[in-house]
Amino acid sequence: MLQLELTSKDLSFLSPLWQLGVEMDVRTGTTIRDILCRQVGIDDAYLDERIQTLFLNGKAIDDPDKAMVADKSTIALSAAMPGLAGATLRKGGSYASFRKAITDAACAVAADAHQQGTITLKLFNFIAQELAPILLRYGVKVEADALLAALKASRPEFPSIHPPGQSCRNLSELEAAIQGHRQLLLHLCT
Repeated sequence: MLQLELTSKDLSFLSPLWQLGVEMDVRTGTTIRDILCRQVGIDDAYLDERIQTLFLNGKAIDDPDKAMVADKSTIALSAAMPGLAGATLRKGGSYASFRKAITDAACAVAADAHQQGTITLKLFNFIAQELAPILLRYGVKVEADALLAALKASRPEFPSIHPPGQSCRNLSELEAAIQGHRQLLLHLCT
């Protein structure tokens, strides 16, 4: 898998990729909190206070300390969403009881014992911009085609994104550098 480096000033073009989902290699068979805070490096207070809506495999989650994550799971994170739907889906919210059976079922899923696995992480609204640097320091996998599409749709100035030790001054040079690679590992330059 080809690694690409990018700088923190060039992260805005990634916005569409966060909603599509990025893959991360993590130790599964543990809780959402363990993966996001202990492994990836998101602050516990951020998970508790800023992330208001949390999904595991499409089911709303109230307690990230109880929801077990298996290999190939999808975790979605969002700030508060508007309206009754947002109030109902908000973790620990007043209307959480309306979906208690769904939430309990999601938490009860038995995950495999601790093992290396892959999750898909989806981020919505300002959560994506705030967490991007942390996630990119950890490393995220994206499909090459999705990355190229995001770059083509972004601002005219080409971002600083390139394989280590190489320089890509435009989209054509990046396309040539990643040719033959279906998936790419994105890292923030240090």
